[in-house]
Amino acid sequence: LTVASPMAELPSGAAFGTLVHAALERLDWSEQRLASDAARIATELGTRSGFSPAQCRTLAASLEALCRTPLAPLTEATLSELGTAARLAELDFDLPLADQGRPATVGELTSLMAQHLDRDDPLAEYPSRLAATEAADGVLNGFLTGSIDAVLRVPGGGFLVVDYKTNNLSPSPEVPQILGHYTPDAMAEAMMQAHYPLQALLYCAALHRYLGLRLRGYDPHRHLGG
Repeated sequence: LTVASPMAELPSGAAFGTLVHAALERLDWSEQRLASDAARIATELGTRSGFSPAQCRTLAASLEALCRTPLAPLTEATLSELGTAARLAELDFDLPLADQGRPATVGELTSLMAQHLDRDDPLAEYPSRLAATEAADGVLNGFLTGSIDAVLRVPGGGFLVVDYKTNNLSPSPEVPQILGHYTPDAMAEAMMQAHYPLQALLYCAALHRYLGLRLRGYDPHRHLGG
């Protein structure tokens, strides 16, 4: 698609990603409050970051569009339909590694990932890529500390890991950002280059342990939504 991205007029980079993260953490995305709260937060945070009034309006409109987009394929629900009562924001965790048995290596983890990824999965190449890095010999031991941007409870009782990303997939700063840059292959490539699949796996492991402790009758096949 050659249509300009709704956020093409906004800055990119780590500072912008932090701004969007802060906006989504504070946003009441329930349908009744979404428009007014998005406008308020976008104006407040955008002005603080030097945005023009037009850029603040673009940010507010983009937040609205995001919250009204189905979270497919994991669920057809939108953030607005789920509401903030179904959101647990900033779930901090200390994930013990090698607490049972000998420590494994990153390379052994990639072998497990390869076994469970279908050949046609967009991230099917990731295990071999990770195995070819210097990290493959790293030992998984000690404690891994992190924070999940949000955990969502979806209809049917499942729980999803959410991590906010604002990657600009334009091939160069000189090329205007368009929706056509955000193809499944391009997004998968950006995820693999940044090791987001490993992050997602670790976050899901943390959520799995959390639900096992807190949810009566926990069954990962039914409750761990991805």
